Amino acid sequence: MNNEILTELNDDLHKIDIYVKQLNGRKKITQVNGLSYEQIHNIVQKLRHKLNCRATIRDVMIELSGDQSKQVKDFLIKECSINQKNICIHGGM
Repeated sequence: MNNEILTELNDDLHKIDIYVKQLNGRKKITQVNGLSYEQIHNIVQKLRHKLNCRATIRDVMIELSGDQSKQVKDFLIKECSINQKNICIHGGM
């Protein structure tokens, strides 16, 4: 990844929210919010391949099929070097 993107992601004021929402029945989606538009395009391709799930970009948010909250958090910490205190999971896990 680009060093400018990593520096921007590590900013203490930068918060990333991960939401798990229940759809009809047992189906769930995971939404990742708080990334800039440029960051989303770099990260979504890697998430698709790493998690082997459907990933789309809606507005300025990544949407993944299933409850992927723990895996996304681990990915952001390891691959993108984001501080754990800047990531908040709402619902799920």
